[in-house]
Order: sequence, then C-alpha cells, then structure tokens
Amino acid sequence: MDASHYKLRTDQSYQYVALKFSIHEPSIVSNGMRVWKKERIDGFSKPKGRPTISNKPKNQNRKNQKLTREQELERENELLRVEKHSLPLN
Repeated sequence: MDASHYKLRTDQSYQYVALKFSIHEPSIVSNGMRVWKKERIDGFSKPKGRPTISNKPKNQNRKNQKLTREQELERENELLRVEKHSLPLN
C-alpha cells in the first residue's frame, strides 16, 4: 500500500517504485495500483488464495445413517454375492 501511495504522489515508473520498496517484480506494484484505483483501500483487505476448509461436517458416517428396508436388502444381496464369489469351487 505504501508503494501505491508513493507511485501516486511521485508518478515514478513501476520499475523505480519496485526498486525503492525492495519489491522483486514491478508487476506487483502495477497490480496494486490497479486494485487501488478500482476498489480503494477495501481491495487490499480481501483474502488471497484458496478458501479455508469449512467447519461443516462432511457426509455423515454411513454406519450412523438409518437405511431403508430396500437399502438393507440391497446391501445384504451385495454381501452375499461377494461371499458367493469368494467360496472355492467344488
């Protein structure tokens, strides 16, 4: 933000302002100026990067969910099929 103020006051080049404030890329100064012109001070307080993981619990554990009768029967059929395929052939 100081670099943006300095740039506005002195009208120096982005390269010069970047060197003066030990900023490695002049494009950082130009992006800061763009944000300043568009959104003023509020533009600098926006969070950057990916949002944090929310505290909402993900899907409930399947064991805790109440299954319908149809779902129970489908699950039982699935388990029986797996058991059948795992038995040795005679």
